[in-house]
Amino acid sequence: LSPVCLGSLRRAAKPPVCLTPQPSLANEGFDESEEEQTPVRRSVFRSPYNKVPSRSGTKSAPIPFRSTVKRMSPMRNFGCGTLYIPPGNLSPSRNPDRDIKTAMSKLKSKQWNENLTAMNLIRKLCVHNREVVTLNTMDLCRDIVKQVNSLRSQNSRLAIMTLSLMFSTLGRDMEQAMNTVIPGLMKKAGEISNEFLCSEAEKALCEMVTHTNSQKCLTALLTQATNKSPTVRGKVAYFITKLIDETGSKIFQFREFRRLMEVVGNYLNEGSQSIRDSAKNIIINLNRHSPNKEEFALKMKSMLTEQQYFKMIKVLERSVDSEHSPKIKTPMVPELRPEKRHQDVGRVQTKNEPVQRISTKKHI
Repeated sequence: LSPVCLGSLRRAAKPPVCLTPQPSLANEGFDESEEEQTPVRRSVFRSPYNKVPSRSGTKSAPIPFRSTVKRMSPMRNFGCGTLYIPPGNLSPSRNPDRDIKTAMSKLKSKQWNENLTAMNLIRKLCVHNREVVTLNTMDLCRDIVKQVNSLRSQNSRLAIMTLSLMFSTLGRDMEQAMNTVIPGLMKKAGEISNEFLCSEAEKALCEMVTHTNSQKCLTALLTQATNKSPTVRGKVAYFITKLIDETGSKIFQFREFRRLMEVVGNYLNEGSQSIRDSAKNIIINLNRHSPNKEEFALKMKSMLTEQQYFKMIKVLERSVDSEHSPKIKTPMVPELRPEKRHQDVGRVQTKNEPVQRISTKKHI
């Protein structure tokens, strides 16, 4: 056979080339933001210019676009494609020991998406494997607080949500980390400009007040009572009020009670109206939970200054519980004596004497 015939036979023996792009393993990946690590098949782009021969062989038809992305579990998107999984949809971990090590290593990473993956892993372990998180509470909280103070709002918000879930699920096991966590949460609760971060921080602090020991929680709150920010001091007074409602009459037996009354007395003299109102609410709640009103008044008299004590009595008299509050007389303030009238009233003024305006009104 001639070379021309051999070339034509070789071309005829080759298998037909399929112009349709087929999905390959390169198109498969894992969505790191999802806890279940479900494989997601990304859609294959099929251009209408990719033509295949029709049955008649004379015309070509465009390939229709068909998405192959699988439906994911219910999530909530709060910025830049970051997916937040509600606690009810967090799946159990197959290997908790491996996941906790992965989370601790990724929390220290400088990549923000790895930090988000680590916090989602911690949230999953808090729901289903809390004993693994309890053994590493302090180390985890130190790294999560760094994410709370992150300039990236996604990381900051998810870190606050993680701490909130840790307080609600671990409970008293989080008491050892309260002094580490509360400065960052109070700082975010005082940032009124970031409303969504402020509301999430308040939720986390409410979980702390509800699920931890009241005495240790009061000690942690009082560490922020002298903060330079007036907004933070107002938040401290607000959560102390909630703590008194949770504790009841047991708060009078706390060793930090005297320190609490000193803070309340200082808040009564604050320049901010909201802080003064929060201090008044603390006094009213303490009076409401006190078993003996007269004994409560005597305690306040020994712990507060004279000026603060009389302000407290006025607050109780104006409150709803005024009929139950002790009636204590305020000390008599000496009245100012009326000054003597000028002796020269009605005297004729001489020519060279300067003009003097003499008031004939009685001085009170």
